[in-house]
Amino acid sequence: MVSHAAADNPDEAIEALSGLCEVVAVKEPSVLRRVLSNLIRNRFRPPLFVIKNASDAILDVADQLISQRSFDAIHMNMLDTAFFALKRPWQIPLVFDSHNCLAQIAEGVRDRSRNPFRRAVFAREARALRRCESEVASRMDLTLVCSDNDARLFSEIADDAHCLVAPNGV
Repeated sequence: MVSHAAADNPDEAIEALSGLCEVVAVKEPSVLRRVLSNLIRNRFRPPLFVIKNASDAILDVADQLISQRSFDAIHMNMLDTAFFALKRPWQIPLVFDSHNCLAQIAEGVRDRSRNPFRRAVFAREARALRRCESEVASRMDLTLVCSDNDARLFSEIADDAHCLVAPNGV
């Protein structure tokens, strides 16, 4: 597993997961610095939700691991990870664990908001998320979704999306 290093107690987080898998934690600037840097470098194109965890350092570590070892698949947890992994020509099956159709959530916030500025921000975010989710779902070998409704939404935005419903557990 390649991940950002936890700001608080990184060793504790790594220790908790290391019994399940190998953990490579990449130390990086604060989330705020990462967001500002990513916004500028990516010309404000990706959705704000996606920008917060974008990391060339993490992708570089993943490239290094992939060049050194053999993997059956790459599991990308959530849209922010999957979107930036599209920058890589990895020839390994890609699995996107979506959790939610974020464009639909942004559209709901937009529709319920009475503040014109907030409506405009979430309208832009909903459009950007829809483009991003379409691009990711089209590129992935498998998209894991939590509901039949999300499977339908992903199939609508990406004709070639291969979805598997894996309901949330407790």
